[in-house]
Amino acid sequence: MALTLSGSTGIPKTGLPSGTVLQVVYAIKTDTFSTSVGTTSGGAAVTGVTATITPQSTNSRILVLCDGVCGFTSTVSQAYLWLARGSTQIGVGTPNASAIGVGTRAYYQDAGVAAPFALSCLDSPNTTSAVTYNLYLGAQSGGTAYINRTQNDNGTAADGHRGATRLTLMEIA
Repeated sequence: MALTLSGSTGIPKTGLPSGTVLQVVYAIKTDTFSTSVGTTSGGAAVTGVTATITPQSTNSRILVLCDGVCGFTSTVSQAYLWLARGSTQIGVGTPNASAIGVGTRAYYQDAGVAAPFALSCLDSPNTTSAVTYNLYLGAQSGGTAYINRTQNDNGTAADGHRGATRLTLMEIA
């Protein structure tokens, strides 16, 4: 099927097959972030891991992909991560009276190791207004969780490696 571009307006909004990628928005965070905010307090939005997309149709879905590395103090055996549309969690487990809903969690391995994480969600925002997606991070009580760094962060190859966190949004027809 050939696509016809109409002047400077780009790809037409109608007539494309379902599943067509209409646009892609990408953000990358290369610096670090830390929080001691616990998951029961709602965690903390990770600054710099945010992207905004304006869907072309209310029927569009947004594929949200996020990956990176997370480190934490030894007093924290795990850190919790989740995606959000604005401040509304998406793609998380159903919470109950004793368990919170999260997208994934990373486990403490060593003060010199940052654990990899990956999150994805196919969201239906049902709007043609701008929509902002964020990554949230929550530390287990009594510790600090980090994005893009280890606890040690001492600059040695063995104990202080740093990573990058990427957030990709794809509008799907």
